[in-house]
Amino acid sequence: MKSEHIFQAFTGLAALEGILAVGLYFTNPPRAGETLVAGYSTSRLLGGLGLALVLVFFLVLFAGSFIWKERLKTWGTCLKDVLNADAYRLILAVPVFFALAVNLLGLCVYFIPATRWALPIIRTYALIQVVGERIYLAQLWAVLILIKGIVFYFILNKRDQVGRQRLSGLAQAAIVSWSLTACVLALSLIWGLVSRDLRLQLMSGPTFKLLALSIWFSLWVLGEWKNSRRAQQVRIYFWMGTVWLVVFLLSLQLAHSLNIVVNPRESYWHLLADSFLHGRLYLLNPPSDQDLVFYNGRWYIPIPPLPAFIMLPLVAVFGVKAINTTIVSLCLAATTAALVFLILDEMRRLTWIKLSLGGQLWLVALFSFGTVHLWLSVVSRVWYFSQVCAVFFAALAFFSALKKRPAWLTGLCLGLALLARPNLFTLWPALLAIAIQLQIAQTGKFDWKKSLTWALFSALPVIAAVGFLLYYNYLRFGNFLDFGYTAISSGGTVVSDARQFGIFSLHFVWNNVQTMFLSLPDLEARCGYFLPRGHGISMLAATPAVLYLFRRLKIFWWTVGCWLAILLSMGLLATYHNDGSIQYAYRYLIDFILPVIMLLALNTGQKVSWPLRVLIIISMAMNYFGTVSWFFSKC
Repeated sequence: MKSEHIFQAFTGLAALEGILAVGLYFTNPPRAGETLVAGYSTSRLLGGLGLALVLVFFLVLFAGSFIWKERLKTWGTCLKDVLNADAYRLILAVPVFFALAVNLLGLCVYFIPATRWALPIIRTYALIQVVGERIYLAQLWAVLILIKGIVFYFILNKRDQVGRQRLSGLAQAAIVSWSLTACVLALSLIWGLVSRDLRLQLMSGPTFKLLALSIWFSLWVLGEWKNSRRAQQVRIYFWMGTVWLVVFLLSLQLAHSLNIVVNPRESYWHLLADSFLHGRLYLLNPPSDQDLVFYNGRWYIPIPPLPAFIMLPLVAVFGVKAINTTIVSLCLAATTAALVFLILDEMRRLTWIKLSLGGQLWLVALFSFGTVHLWLSVVSRVWYFSQVCAVFFAALAFFSALKKRPAWLTGLCLGLALLARPNLFTLWPALLAIAIQLQIAQTGKFDWKKSLTWALFSALPVIAAVGFLLYYNYLRFGNFLDFGYTAISSGGTVVSDARQFGIFSLHFVWNNVQTMFLSLPDLEARCGYFLPRGHGISMLAATPAVLYLFRRLKIFWWTVGCWLAILLSMGLLATYHNDGSIQYAYRYLIDFILPVIMLLALNTGQKVSWPLRVLIIISMAMNYFGTVSWFFSKC
C-alpha cells in the first residue's frame, strides 16, 4: 500500500468519525437550565466549536490528498527522512503515545467512575470535572485518531535498516525522558491553569521528577561520548544510579499524589533518636500511644532500635523537627532496590544465573513495585519503617557474601538487620551456603575447615546483636527476654493472644498459614472502595509472581541455602503471635524476599518469559491499588 493511500484512509476515517462525534455532541439533549443559545451553555458551545474546527481540518486534509498529490508525495518523503533518524523518530513517537495514554485514562475515569479513587492523579488534576461532561466525545475521537497515527507510524517505520542513524540505548533513553518531560510539563501547565492551582501542579507533580531523570541520562550520554571506555567501566554504577532514581522518584510521586509526604503519627523513630541524643531510652510526649508500651510512667517503643540509630546523624545535624520519615523511608527503599540490582548482577558475573540486563530490571521492578515493600516504604509507620531498614541491611549482607567480603562483615550486616527484625537470623543459612558455593568454585572441592571458620566468624556479630537486644530489653524493662510485646498499648487481640499463648506458639499456625497463602481480596465495595483492610490478603494474591519459584528446582549449595532460609522464615513466622495485623497484604514476605528474588532469577533463564512478565505486571498492579486504597476511604 502506498503512503498516499494510507494518508487518505487516515484522514478520511478521522473525518467520518468527526462527523459522528459532532452530530452526537449536539443531538444529545442539553441539561435543564442551559439557555444561552438553543438551550446550550457557553462551555458546551465552545466545546462543539472546537470539535467542528478539528473536523474541518481533517476534511481539508482528506480533500487535499486528492487535489495536491505531488505535494503529498513530497511531504511523505520528508516524513520518511525524519522517521529514518532515531532521534526525530523518538521525539515524534513519545507525544503520540503519551496523548493516547492520557485520553485512555480520561475515558476510563469517565465511563467507570468507581475507578476514580484508584487514580490519585485524577484527584490532583481534576480536569475531567472542570472541562465538562461532553469531553468524552472528543476523547473518543482523539483515541481513534491516535491509534491510526500509531499504525501509520509503524507502517512507515517498517523498512530496511540500512542507512539509519542508530543511537545508543543511553542516548535514546535521554531523548525519551526529555520528550516525556516536555509533554508532562505542557499538560501540567494546562491542568494547573484550568484548576487554578498552577504551583501545586508543578511542584508536587511528576514534572521535576522527570526532569531529574532526564538530566541524569544526559550526563551519562555526555560521558559516553567523551570516553567510551570509561563509560563501559562504570556501566554498573550508571545502572545502579538509574535504578535508585527511578524507584525513588516513582515512589515519591505516588506519595505526593496521595498527599502523605509527612511524618505519620505512629512514626516515632526520629523522636527516639532525639531521646538517644539526650540520654533517654523512652519518648517524651509522643504524638500517639499506638503501638507503644507504658512502663514505670514512661513510653517505650517495643521494637528493636535500629531505625533510631539510622536517624541519629540526621537528627543531630538537622534537628528532630526537620526530619521527614517518609522521605527517609523512600530513600532506604530505593537504595535496597539498587542493592537487589547489584546482587543480581554479581550472580550473573559468577555465572550462577544467565539473566540479561533487561531481566534483572524486571526482577528489580518486581521487588520495588510488585511486593508489599512499596506499601511499607510509603506508609512508613513505626513497624513498617523497621521492616524497610531490616531488608536494607539483609541486602547488604547478601551482597557482601557474594562479593567475598570478610565473614565478619557479612555477619555484621545481618546482625544489624536483627536490630530491626530479630527473626532475620533465619537468613544466615543462605549466606553460609553462598560462601560454600564460592569456596568450591575457587578450589574445586568442599573444605569443611574453611566453611566452619566462615560460619564461626559470620555468626559472632549475629550473636553480639542478639546480646545487645537482650541488654536493651533489660535497660528498658528490667528483663532480658521481655521486648514489651505483651504490654503494647491499643494492641487488641494480637496483644491478648500473646499474653495467653506466648509470643511463639503452635496455636497460631493455622491463622498464619491462612494469612500467608489463602486470604483473598475482599470484592465487596464499601463506600465505592475495594478496601483490603484488617489482616490483608495473602502473599500469593498480592505477589503472584512468587509462584514462578516452582517452575524448576535446581540443586546447588546456594539454592539449597536459599530454600532453607525461606522455609525456616515461614516456619518461624507460622508460630508467631502476629500475622502482620493491620496491613494491605502479608507484609512478612519481605523478611525472606531476597532469597525468593535470587531463586526467581535462576528459574527465569536468560530472558523474562511472557508468563512471568504478566505475573510481574499483575503483582505491580495489585500492590499499586492496594497502596492507594489504603489511604483513600470515605467511611
